[in-house]
Amino acid sequence: MKYLPSKFVLLASPRLWELLLLAAFAAFTYLPLVGGFGYYRDDWHVVWGATTEGAASIIKQHSIDRPLMGRVYALVYQGMGLAPLGWNIFAVGLRLLGAAAVWWLANALFQRPRLAQFSALLFLLYPGFLQLPNGHTYQNHLIALAAGLFSLALTFQSLRSPDLRIKVVLLFISAALAALCYFMFEWMIGFEAVRGILLLYILVDQKRPLLSTLKSLLAYWALNLAGFLAYLYWRLRVFQSLRSVTDDRALLNRYLSDPPGMALRFFSDVFKDTWDVAVAAWVQPAYTLLESASPADLFAGAALAAVGILLMLFFWRILKTTPSTPHRLTLLISTLAACLAVSVIPAVLAGREVLLRDGLDRYTLVPALAACLLIAAVLENTGKEWITRAGMLVLIGTAILTHFLNGVYFKEWWEYQRQLWWQLSWRAPQIAEETVLVAALPKGYALAEDYEIWAPANMIYYYGASSLGIYAEALNDQTIWSIRAGGKDERNIRLVYFERNYQNTLVISLPPGGACLRVLGGDAIPSTQDSPLAVLAAPISRPERILTTEKEHIPRTQIFGNPPPVSWCYYYQKASLAAQRGDWQAVHQIDAEAQTKNLRPAAVIEWLPFYHAALRLANQPRAAQLAELLKNDPAILAFCAGKPQTPAYALTLCPTR
Repeated sequence: MKYLPSKFVLLASPRLWELLLLAAFAAFTYLPLVGGFGYYRDDWHVVWGATTEGAASIIKQHSIDRPLMGRVYALVYQGMGLAPLGWNIFAVGLRLLGAAAVWWLANALFQRPRLAQFSALLFLLYPGFLQLPNGHTYQNHLIALAAGLFSLALTFQSLRSPDLRIKVVLLFISAALAALCYFMFEWMIGFEAVRGILLLYILVDQKRPLLSTLKSLLAYWALNLAGFLAYLYWRLRVFQSLRSVTDDRALLNRYLSDPPGMALRFFSDVFKDTWDVAVAAWVQPAYTLLESASPADLFAGAALAAVGILLMLFFWRILKTTPSTPHRLTLLISTLAACLAVSVIPAVLAGREVLLRDGLDRYTLVPALAACLLIAAVLENTGKEWITRAGMLVLIGTAILTHFLNGVYFKEWWEYQRQLWWQLSWRAPQIAEETVLVAALPKGYALAEDYEIWAPANMIYYYGASSLGIYAEALNDQTIWSIRAGGKDERNIRLVYFERNYQNTLVISLPPGGACLRVLGGDAIPSTQDSPLAVLAAPISRPERILTTEKEHIPRTQIFGNPPPVSWCYYYQKASLAAQRGDWQAVHQIDAEAQTKNLRPAAVIEWLPFYHAALRLANQPRAAQLAELLKNDPAILAFCAGKPQTPAYALTLCPTR
């Protein structure tokens, strides 16, 4: 790469500008929406534990499967605290650190500056991994990933160093970082196979005699290989996982029970995962997100992608990047393809697979290195500069657009969760102990695990208690039957044990489209906006689990963010609470205040508590006005058609038969 003096470039070296370019891309790709991200999925049980026992709880929860990860997690928690913003910015920094490690690795490995530049940028923007907004949980993955990448970089830097003492020091540090990586996440051991293949590539490329090649391979790989074997011994013979998905003995039994079937599955999954990591990752997530994107979000994402393309063109302008001379291209491509294949093997052997959705795209993290090196090598050696540059710009633009739309999704998801908990706090001053809380969110944002419900609920209503006051169950096609049966079951999630009695179920529903949270069950009429599963669960719901005379519990802003602006839903929740108390005069006053502010519901059925109050207080004009709004609502019509056993005042909505 030749340095061209320019008024835009002062005394910085080209390599420093390459790192600044990575930092710029990380900032405007991952930070524009970072303030709208919060907590998701596995964050919740960790955050709850941290509010009860501090960092010790994080260590305990992860002692069952990844004890070192738990200690690293706890250490980071002590620096980050509870606010989600810090975790998400930290995760972006780790993503940038990993890209810098790839840049260093590629430079040390190939000594072809533009290939290193392309590889690092593709790795930074890789769109096959979309969990970065889930920064609390995935900073663990990114720490381990950075450790593995720097371990590789140090190995190849030692190979290039002429000083024996420096070689030894670098190799020891490399082995320590590799151990940190593998002890945090066992499925990242694919890095070790990548190390061996790349070492062999460098040594073969130097055209040494076979014996000399093998001696050098052993010399540069010995420390890491010894550490790797020590890790395998500990994992397979010493440590016993208490979690089924990381239980090596159970996994071995599965292979022994059906060797032909498991072998067929192995080769099939290796092929599929290799394809998904290298090819589908650049297309499938973008296509999925584009299908549901609003025109405004699509325009904003496209504008951001255009800025990224212009930045790349500007960089090429101020720093003339020259293509590297192709050298044994077939060997290079074959080597990187082999690295890609071996990178996916550990996850496949463990019975997992790359799925470009639902958090299972985390298994792209290790093979993404080989995929990005491979794509960069192919692009750089097209033989036509315009194809090389056009290819890079298309990949950059696609990746930036994908990450922006993904950020929009995570922002909306967090807003649904915030609305759920803030509105519940307005509706329910307190929830009785041992309540089984079932929460329904809109399609695409559903809560998949019970701890996504009981953890935030306990941090509102039983903050700091070492045991759970509120239990929960996720709502899906399988759990609906347990909920409807009204029986009992037991749950043990990362050493948090409780017994659920579904006779104590409370079902809450937050529909899409701006509709308010609704407490189902009792005399409540299900809404057309409620999900079918929520409607099925409603008959067993017990609204009396809400303790209306207790002191109000408010979510902590450090965790749940500032309360939403006072709008219709605030008045609706307060009116619903007053109606449960039987304080119809209070409902009438809330109705009057909402009218003065010209507030109206997004869902017609939300007029019901005000209609009931007007009837109770014999306010016929207001009752007639609200009846006109309500009587044509499909939910009301269905309610009337069923002739349910409900209070007489609700039946006045139904036409005379």
